[in-house]
Amino acid sequence: MLHCLNATVFGGMERLLLQYTTEHATDGIIAVNDCDLGPFDLTLKDHSAPYRQLSHFGSIRLPERPKLLRRSRMQAAVLRYGTPVYWNCLPDRYSRRIARRSNAIYYDHCLAWYQPAGYHRTNKYFSFAIACSYASARMLALNWGFENHIFVCANPVLRERPALAKSKPAPINRCLKIGVVGRLTDVKGVALALSAISIANRRGIPCELHVAGTGPNQAYLKRHAFELGIASRVTWLGHIEQVDDFYDQVDCIVHATLHEPSGLVLREACAAACPVISTRIDGIPEWFGNSPAAQLIAPTIQSEDYARYYTSGRPDMPPVCYDPDLDCVRMPAAPDPETIADCIEKWTTDAEAYELASRSAIELSRSEGHSVESFNARLSKILDRADKSGPQNRF
Repeated sequence: MLHCLNATVFGGMERLLLQYTTEHATDGIIAVNDCDLGPFDLTLKDHSAPYRQLSHFGSIRLPERPKLLRRSRMQAAVLRYGTPVYWNCLPDRYSRRIARRSNAIYYDHCLAWYQPAGYHRTNKYFSFAIACSYASARMLALNWGFENHIFVCANPVLRERPALAKSKPAPINRCLKIGVVGRLTDVKGVALALSAISIANRRGIPCELHVAGTGPNQAYLKRHAFELGIASRVTWLGHIEQVDDFYDQVDCIVHATLHEPSGLVLREACAAACPVISTRIDGIPEWFGNSPAAQLIAPTIQSEDYARYYTSGRPDMPPVCYDPDLDCVRMPAAPDPETIADCIEKWTTDAEAYELASRSAIELSRSEGHSVESFNARLSKILDRADKSGPQNRF
């Protein structure tokens, strides 16, 4: 297999790809973006998978024209490594013809919520698609009109905690430590968590927020915390390497996102016995089901009001989201901070409910089929089946 991706960022999906190719050393990786590679390139230097960049031959950048130069490079990679798998990206002008003539496969990790150039031609490009969640599969069908077969390969728990055997103690009669993990953008709803902390403290519920992550909204969010009068109750940790230590230090996670195809962060939190307060949207309910490990909040703040009161004025949000209860595409919406504060209050006043949530989080993360090994086996089986049942390369 030849795994194609945009290598400008390094996040959960890229970690999944590296985990998979570690077990499939004969597969190749090719960066199809035209700009500098960034952190993913640095990570790959210590990785065994064969890797190349479509726009470069070694350190030499290939000209955009004639297109035959880059197209030939892509064709050679397909002939060497096999079927191209496009990870959350679509074929560009150098590889469209190759995608149509080969048994190309698409892997969706959030792109189906948008409508990038060429999305309406995906039925021609790809014989099959793989979705990271049922929500992702439905968005491929509803938002893109993808009519070919879609396999669902749910994300695993990337950071397992085998040594962790018991739940966290209930945060009764002490300050509740709440964690937020993720890139500091409007779509993650960090401003909502700040507002919920402010509301909870006004109710007499002592709590503090620990924010792990960086992003373009950091200055705005710090200003927002100051305006709410809770600057002393918020710790900005920036990018952290020891994520396990972070989860050990907090009592629960608030993930007030407006969009989440699958939620790798939520899986990691559960593995660390951290119960979750999050939004009932996209693929989040799939992971939790009816488990007490989470309190999921129906989004009620419409996108216009969210943009006006909880963003810096230039909101970066997906154009649509998936409603898992109605099985339809809808406009994005956000959870109410008052409701988030209600959830916080429940776990600070009901020790039994909190300990059940923490214990259920561990059980959920360890349930059958959620390990990286299981994910790799499922993905390998799907790719093998798709490769054998689709049309052969026609170069």
